[in-house]
Amino acid sequence: MAGELKQDYTVGYTLYSVIRNAANLVWYISGQVFEAWGTGARDADDYDIALTGDDGGRYGGNFDTNIAEGEYTYQNFVRVGGSAADGDPMVGGGDMIWTGSAEITLATSVAAILDDTGTSGVLVADGAISATTLAANTIAASKIATDAINADALAADALVEIKAQTTEALSDINLDHLLKTTTGVAADGDLSNHVVDGTVMSHVLAAGADTSDYKASTDSLEALSIATAAISGPGAIAVTVTIRTTTGTPIEGAKIWVNDANDSTGSVTQAQYTNGSGEIVVNLEYNITYYVFGYDQNYTFAITGNSITPVSGTTSFTLDLGTLVIIAASSYFTTSFLARGIAEIRQNLDEPSLDAKYSDSELITKLEQGYATVIGEVNRNAENPAVGRYNLTYSSGTEIYQLPYHIGMVYAVYTLESPTGTKIFYDSRGRLNVGGRFVWMEGHTLRVQPNAIGDGTVFTIEFVPKGTALLHNGSAEAYNSDQDEITLAAAPTTGTLDTTPEGYVGSIFRVLAAPSVAGYAQQERVIIAYNNATRVATLDDALDVTLSGTLYYEIAPCIPHGLDHVIALYCSMWIASIEGHVRRASQLRKIYANAIRTVRLDAYYSKLDESGELRRDGYDSRRYMRKG
Repeated sequence: MAGELKQDYTVGYTLYSVIRNAANLVWYISGQVFEAWGTGARDADDYDIALTGDDGGRYGGNFDTNIAEGEYTYQNFVRVGGSAADGDPMVGGGDMIWTGSAEITLATSVAAILDDTGTSGVLVADGAISATTLAANTIAASKIATDAINADALAADALVEIKAQTTEALSDINLDHLLKTTTGVAADGDLSNHVVDGTVMSHVLAAGADTSDYKASTDSLEALSIATAAISGPGAIAVTVTIRTTTGTPIEGAKIWVNDANDSTGSVTQAQYTNGSGEIVVNLEYNITYYVFGYDQNYTFAITGNSITPVSGTTSFTLDLGTLVIIAASSYFTTSFLARGIAEIRQNLDEPSLDAKYSDSELITKLEQGYATVIGEVNRNAENPAVGRYNLTYSSGTEIYQLPYHIGMVYAVYTLESPTGTKIFYDSRGRLNVGGRFVWMEGHTLRVQPNAIGDGTVFTIEFVPKGTALLHNGSAEAYNSDQDEITLAAAPTTGTLDTTPEGYVGSIFRVLAAPSVAGYAQQERVIIAYNNATRVATLDDALDVTLSGTLYYEIAPCIPHGLDHVIALYCSMWIASIEGHVRRASQLRKIYANAIRTVRLDAYYSKLDESGELRRDGYDSRRYMRKG
């Protein structure tokens, strides 16, 4: 639309308009802003919008479409000189309600309200429009502005009405008495006025679907529970049975029943659930052999060694029948390295967890592969890297000893002298030494010169791990009294158990949760030895709480928690590159570069004997005197 600016005036003159807002600021056309008249030494020639006249004395011009919607006024002037100037006489003006692209007039307002073809709307006073004043299909949804309705107020009003209608509906069918509103009926009173005979609820409560004779004192769930608890066995002798795991941990909440035959399908007692000490009490007879059976979703229960025979003086029995098969409370593992790593890779690649291209097990494999690369970066910069120990016994006549695959750089080979514990180091001699090479490395094998060492000598090999350990989450129930040896789970919850000799040496053992230990705080230790046959991991320092019950743990990379996400970044970059996502891989490479730099510096400044000097710029800084 055009011609919004209007003025009637004598034919033959040159007229122009200026536009003002509610604050009386004038529209500066070139700058497209409202400003005070005269800002920057500007005058009428900077604010004028030309009006064009016809032979009938009607002058018109266009309102500037760069002006936002709102209410404005315009002033019309007669140009006296060759251009608009301050002091030109004003001859008229008007008000403007502007939509941002057109003027709102009475005609357009009425059309927007009453005509279904309208494209805009106006505010209408309360009560101005009622159902009787509007024809069918007068107002279409497409004609209501997005913000024309106050959603919060509408929702609040609707909620009040919905609650009122819902309360009335519940009351009509007596459901308001189900939980909150009292029926007013006494404990053993007639409920038939509230639960109509023949309804589903009446069938639940009464055998004949007649609630008039329902008695809470005898028929309620609580009353039935009390009555059935008394049915605890066929005899008069109270017998206590304690159910534990095969490692001696009491099992709480297991369903236990007793039969007089080794058949779990029958029972001579009411099934009971073990208490916090793993105990149940049943009434049995002397000199009869009974068999104990159990069920718990987290355990399997043995059907051998499950018999008890009460006799006079022996009425307490402990049975180690349960084997943990499912780890409850998977939320314990949400902070583990594997859980965080999988989630971060999926986030970095914008891959959903459902119907994902890569399974969790495939991403775990990538994390383990990435760990080997990143740990190489860490140990290359650390003066004191994670060091493992591997023992082997020298046998006379055997010159070549194949070392486990996870052994990286060998730090030292020595024996411990008894009883002082003094280390006797074995260093390799030169290739041309006439006395032979003694003890030396060739590739991944340790070679010993024939008859150079006494038969049966035990070597200790200190080495830097390659980071090829199979990481996992699991639970442990077995640990020694010193609390520095933990038996790892035979079947981890996530990941795979490493079965190679010393496979976990140098990895982190992190206890994520210990539900049975009051006030437990997360702890971690470095694994310094690992027996793959017994699954026993030896820690560099004992855990500083008294352990009990199940420990939920993870085997994690030997990278500080918080910095270990660098492995997930590396894997994300790797996968994005393989998939051909060039731009994503490039961005991930930049993020990874910053993260690995932080890890490298963390390892570099772990050289405590040098860190202070290396950070200063003195002429004698050891940084300037290093060689090689």
